[in-house]
Amino acid sequence: MRGLHIEARCRLQINRRSQSQAQAHLGGLLEGLRWREGWSECGGVMLSRRQRKKKRREDMNPILLELAELDFNMVQATHQEDLKQVSRWWKSTGLGEKLSFARDRLMENFLWTVGITFQPQFGYCRRMLTKVNALITTIDDVYDVYGTLDELELFTDAVERWDINAMDQLPDYMKICFLALHNSVNEMAFDTLKEQEFHIIRYLKKVDELERGDVPKSIQCYMNETRC
Repeated sequence: MRGLHIEARCRLQINRRSQSQAQAHLGGLLEGLRWREGWSECGGVMLSRRQRKKKRREDMNPILLELAELDFNMVQATHQEDLKQVSRWWKSTGLGEKLSFARDRLMENFLWTVGITFQPQFGYCRRMLTKVNALITTIDDVYDVYGTLDELELFTDAVERWDINAMDQLPDYMKICFLALHNSVNEMAFDTLKEQEFHIIRYLKKVDELERGDVPKSIQCYMNETRC
């Protein structure tokens, strides 16, 4: 009797194991079916997208597409020419090489101007804005990163006087920065005066001062507080 009882228990355990294995196998099959079903739905969505895209292509006007591509290529070529010109100007200033502490963000400044005035006819505006932003970025680093208080006082005085003779007292790196600023601003002012008969140097100096957070007044306040 005891042997029959043990045999019955063994058969029961075997049946339970077989049942659990069968359930696990069945669960795997169901999961596979669900996965295949989901994949088929995904494939159906992808297929429908392809069909819609193909339909759009069939409904597309090839002449309009060709004109759009030509327009894009013309605008891109104009922007590339603008970038070449400002790149040559930036390299000629030597600011990127001589002032290693300053940010070299010419491309970033150019793309910012493209976002504002992307139209091909505004190439001069893009180039001049890129130059102004590049100079402002460099001068901002001179004030915030590298220059000492005494040097910044001399530089501020030179900019306010807008006198080329004032740069004699500046350190070498500031001489390059001031001369690049002086020549570039005067060039823009000359072009504007020639084309529009309007003098803009005093406005460009104010823009530079505002972008730097009114640095001259900040230096004066600091010197008064510290009694320098």
